[in-house]
Amino acid sequence: MRMLFELALPGLCLAETLRCLTGAVTGRRSPRPPFAFRALRGRMERKEIALLARFAPERGARVVLSRFEGMRPGGGRIRQRIWRPDWRQGAPLAQRSLNGASPIRVLLLHGWNADRRMVMPLAEALAGAGIAVIVPDLPGEGDNHAERLSFAEKAQRLARAYEGQSFDAVIAHSAGALVAALAIEAGLDSKGLVTVCGHLSMAKMLQGYLRVSGASPDLLAPLLSWYGRRDGEDPRQVGPRVYRRFPGRLLVVHASRDWQVPPAEAHEIAALAASRPLILDRCNHHSILSDQRLQGAVVAFLSRNANQKSAV
Repeated sequence: MRMLFELALPGLCLAETLRCLTGAVTGRRSPRPPFAFRALRGRMERKEIALLARFAPERGARVVLSRFEGMRPGGGRIRQRIWRPDWRQGAPLAQRSLNGASPIRVLLLHGWNADRRMVMPLAEALAGAGIAVIVPDLPGEGDNHAERLSFAEKAQRLARAYEGQSFDAVIAHSAGALVAALAIEAGLDSKGLVTVCGHLSMAKMLQGYLRVSGASPDLLAPLLSWYGRRDGEDPRQVGPRVYRRFPGRLLVVHASRDWQVPPAEAHEIAALAASRPLILDRCNHHSILSDQRLQGAVVAFLSRNANQKSAV
């Protein structure tokens, strides 16, 4: 199904070409850069989602999920799935490795619509404390080949990329917590889990995406229904199933000023593992990654778990 922007694009390009030619002939150049359709595209996409929510909510749910999974940093979007044999499941991921003096080894994951650069302040602080840190770009993102993948597909590739390796903890920021949970279910070997401004569940994340994208909340029910049928699992349980498996080995840290993921979700995650979250004031969803209090809490958590393991 071609959407409004795709249908209008040939006409928009023709009109823009005429505008540029007219400006070149008359000498009146517009301050607006040529073929700058991003704002218009955003308005048209919001309009079409509003129409689908009203007249075809099932179709609207599919379009919303496709756009959500195809987002790239900078506002770009992967339009379709692209399969190449040299990017098969199990292929190495683009990553950065920081060596540490201690035997503690962690996997640090970035969130949705980002890449490994976002979490490097935390990675460098942990490495400075002697912890070995592996920081990959998630499958389909960053320096990896661009592909539109579901979170379950990202998690399966992540698990296979580190098959046979063991980590003292997976540390995951934002939506990376859901990828981490799914990867652990897919076989990723980790002794502990740290969520930093993490989502409680896939259902909560999709609800948040509808909110920030300006889509109608009426799409939530068909969106969760379509996700469940497509992936064969309840999106409300993606996350909680794994959080329950880490009593005593789950650290939940959240920013008090996080407007993207409400701090209430941190309390719900921690309750699943019979623990309490660490809520840091004076920081937000992004600035928390450079906060020394987060760095200290993670180091203390890893050291405590390592000491308990050596005492057994």
